[in-house]
Amino acid sequence: MNNLLFVFFIVIFFTGHAFADPPLPQQKMDLEAQLNNETADKKRLEQQAAKAQKNLDETRAKMVRTGKRVQRREKELHGLERTIADLQKEKEAIEKRLNNEQASIASLAMALQRLSRMPPQAMLARPGTPLKTAQTSMLMKNIIPVIEAKTETLKIDLERLEAIEKDTHEKKDAEEKALASLQKEQAELKRLVGQREKQFRAANRDLLAKEQEIQRISLKAKNLEDLVARLRAHEEEERTRNAKRTK
Repeated sequence: MNNLLFVFFIVIFFTGHAFADPPLPQQKMDLEAQLNNETADKKRLEQQAAKAQKNLDETRAKMVRTGKRVQRREKELHGLERTIADLQKEKEAIEKRLNNEQASIASLAMALQRLSRMPPQAMLARPGTPLKTAQTSMLMKNIIPVIEAKTETLKIDLERLEAIEKDTHEKKDAEEKALASLQKEQAELKRLVGQREKQFRAANRDLLAKEQEIQRISLKAKNLEDLVARLRAHEEEERTRNAKRTK
């Protein structure tokens, strides 16, 4: 009874597919060829996925390195800004001392000028002795060169600070340009990482779909092999049975 049912289903299978599908051996060959093609495509997709992973890793690593360079530039820029602020404070202090010294020189010069223009009679009429007045005049004349020397030193210090300040500003400008360039590069790398992440995900999706397709074809081929094996087994049973009948 079971044999009859099996033959019945086989007949139904062949009559239902006789005009639609090729013979089973041909179907098996077609599936094997399709499986070979899909396997070759899988290898190609694996290479693409590996390349996408490598590109993504390299871009991420480059972005990390660029980020560190940006941090170093920012730190150097902040240091230069602090240096400029300190130089400006020192410059203002020197300018204040210089103005004070120059004001002192001006006051002494005016006092000496007034004394030199004073008639002897008026000098004798001033409180104190003429000797004290003369001593005061000599003292003022001696102080002026000292103050002028200090003033000259302050001018030299001021020029030195202005040169340092100019050089620091130039370095700051260069750092700002370098930082802007790095920030631009960082933004481009961030965009590139996003793009390569999409490529990596797409490559892995394609690879997964291909693996699923290979599994489907493999299962279909296995089912076909099982069917062919069962048919051959049935044919063998029939031959054995017929051989016994003829004895």
